[in-house]
Amino acid sequence: MTRAPVDVRRAGVEDLDDLLLLWGQARDEVTGTTRAVAGTAPDHLRPRLREALQGDDVHVLVARIDGAAVGYALLRVAPVFAITEGPCLHIEHLFVTPEARRRGVAKGLLSGVASVAERAGADQVLTSVAPSARDTHRFLARLGFSPFVVRRVASTAVLRRKLAGESRRGTLDDLLSRRRSLRGKASWSSARASAKQDEAAAAAVRAGLPHPAGPDAADLGLSDPCPTARLDLDAISVHDTHDTLEMPVVTADLADALERSSEAGLRSVSLVENATTQPA
Repeated sequence: MTRAPVDVRRAGVEDLDDLLLLWGQARDEVTGTTRAVAGTAPDHLRPRLREALQGDDVHVLVARIDGAAVGYALLRVAPVFAITEGPCLHIEHLFVTPEARRRGVAKGLLSGVASVAERAGADQVLTSVAPSARDTHRFLARLGFSPFVVRRVASTAVLRRKLAGESRRGTLDDLLSRRRSLRGKASWSSARASAKQDEAAAAAVRAGLPHPAGPDAADLGLSDPCPTARLDLDAISVHDTHDTLEMPVVTADLADALERSSEAGLRSVSLVENATTQPA
């Protein structure tokens, strides 16, 4: 009996639901620490995957047999290391459903990977494989992939605790590490939102449209087209003698600031730490 051909093409927004279904299947196969890295739930992944499918920074290939999605490859073009020159095609994730394995799907996807690499001018293709995936290691070795580096992963909280020497205040260290991590994530998200707003403003100017901030900013007598209300929050303080945390309650002040910002026509509220506080 002749096997049905494997159709591989670049994925679009119309493939979003099928890709999320495949991602969920891949997530179910991952265990241990690796799952914490690649185990984002499909519902949480949807907006970011949609953005990737609409942009040019990430390439997603989808493989189908008789119209059914049976595999995908997630790719990006970047140097092998941050300070080296020359593009390299990174295979961030490659997955084939169990029932479609040994039917040429992975080879079809890698053929598409080679085409993307050639168009990008990439001389090397780099991929990561779980240590326990022996069949995948053998498959890639047959196609010319050689061992390069061993990548290890640890949560930030665990690393911080290990560096501290497993002290009796490990739980407290975890809390402080999570606080630093949340602060960093908030800063990163804010930078992304600001960049997108700048791109939208530039696009509007090129198209001859009004600035996205609207005419109300000038009416408020503000030079910043997107004014921001700023609140001072006391940093979390740590008492060594009791191993306790003190966190100020700011709900009432925040609600008041949001109400005032709404009345004044402000579009965002920024929370900043008091400059006189000591870092935790």
